[in-house]
Amino acid sequence: MNMDFWTLVACLREQKESLAGWKQFLGAGFDAVRPMLRLCPGEYCRMYPDPQGGCMTQVGGYKGRWWLNFDPDAGYYDRHVELTEADVQLYRLDGDAFRERVRAALGILGPSSSVGPRIECLGNCSQGPKRRRVYHCHARNEAEAMAGAMDVIGRAGADGCALLPKLSENVDRMLATVGVSGVDLASGLVPDAEAIRGGCGIVCRHLRERTDGIEPLRREIRNGFEAVSKERIAEAVQERDREQTIEEMADGADRFLAGLQMKLTEKERELFFALIARTETDGKPRFLNYTEIGTRLGITKQAVRKRAEALNQKHPSVADYLKAIRAPEKPRNFSELSPSQRRRAGIEESYGQDGEG
Repeated sequence: MNMDFWTLVACLREQKESLAGWKQFLGAGFDAVRPMLRLCPGEYCRMYPDPQGGCMTQVGGYKGRWWLNFDPDAGYYDRHVELTEADVQLYRLDGDAFRERVRAALGILGPSSSVGPRIECLGNCSQGPKRRRVYHCHARNEAEAMAGAMDVIGRAGADGCALLPKLSENVDRMLATVGVSGVDLASGLVPDAEAIRGGCGIVCRHLRERTDGIEPLRREIRNGFEAVSKERIAEAVQERDREQTIEEMADGADRFLAGLQMKLTEKERELFFALIARTETDGKPRFLNYTEIGTRLGITKQAVRKRAEALNQKHPSVADYLKAIRAPEKPRNFSELSPSQRRRAGIEESYGQDGEG
């Protein structure tokens, strides 16, 4: 596999493999993981790497004997490889032991726990300028990194720190916007058989104070929902819970992000952050188009459009926000307004004239 050690661990952390299988997948990183592999008694592998070529091959077994079942169509009529019970026994990664090695390398104190399928709370940092709550996000790709970063923001706000196998520029920018520290494990920590070497570089010392970091996002959220309220909420007084949801989301960036964490699924969060992500063209900021979003998420432009439509239908308040920031309505001239729109805007039927000639 052409992956760094930390991404490989993220992919394999819940797998059960033979020792030869673990070595096949981890390569040079196997020695670092071997002390934390635990035997799964009575469980045996179904696939085993061919000693000659490394190709994963089906295992045959009968009455305590094991061998490799080579495919006759591949020309292996005369090959016979016997395996021992020790060869085919399955091993799993001890997540608690691995977590403790990461904690020791980064000087993290306090209790730790698993808080989600692909995220662990490691405890409190003792190295940086403040005691941040540290979360290890086992992200296998950019989309999962974005979702993991969102999870950390929802759980800890600007007091959080996110450890990621790979920290992309987009994810780092999103975290920094709300004052969350992001650590690229692949560039900072090197594992070996005895310990994990290196450190985080105390990247959080470069972050601005929370109020400075979160203010741009808070302002953007408020502006977006103010735009929504002028055009839509005034016309939909009967939709009181929708209006209340929007008002609550506009109270601040922290509550807005925490609300998304509770409401959106993992795939919906990935799509949402891709929809609000920005890039630059000729020095001018712009939102990603559907083709670029599809490339980031590993899907087609058409699939992005379908997912966006489903997101909008399922979460109208989120749809309102996305429309307000991605496609804000331009102010219209007086002559373009209908009579009802003029009344809502506070313009009298006399068109501002006193009617006395």
